[in-house]
Amino acid sequence: MVELMIINKILVSTLTVGTIYLIATLGEILAERSGVVNLGVEGLMEIGATVGILVALLT
Repeated sequence: MVELMIINKILVSTLTVGTIYLIATLGEILAERSGVVNLGVEGLMEIGATVGILVALLT
């Protein structure tokens, strides 16, 4: 029973953090397809993830 609770917490954490990276990645894919080259994607993804976590904690 404890193992299932641990697996559940890991899955929820993965989905929460992964969603932020997915949104940033999709935005960069759209930017690349439109012809805009963005070299700071990793930094933007980190900032987006950090802000997302802060908003999740504060709301």
